[in-house]
Amino acid sequence: MRTPPVTTFPSSNYQRITNGLDAEEGCLTAKEELLRARRKSLRKGVWFQALSRAERGIIDLTLKYVDRVRSKILNAVLRKILRKLSYAVDHFFTWRLEFQLLGLHQLGRHP
Repeated sequence: MRTPPVTTFPSSNYQRITNGLDAEEGCLTAKEELLRARRKSLRKGVWFQALSRAERGIIDLTLKYVDRVRSKILNAVLRKILRKLSYAVDHFFTWRLEFQLLGLHQLGRHP
């Protein structure tokens, strides 16, 4: 029987979500995980910028109408959205910088 490793610092959300074993073991997305990610991203101010309207709608409707995600397709979509959101929250400064530089690049104003 394996004992879990002792860590002094909690692992980031991004590492937990992108763990390759989640999909293989059939780990389903929990409602609490969605609520936590939504709350944290709203506090950081990346909820509206990191996600498209459709992605925000998928999370909002899932939180409103689903207690436990049983669909593999919905679970895969939610994992992809959570991965994107988690990256934006965990790497807030670099994400914001990339976002602004991309906008300037598309306008034709190179820094």
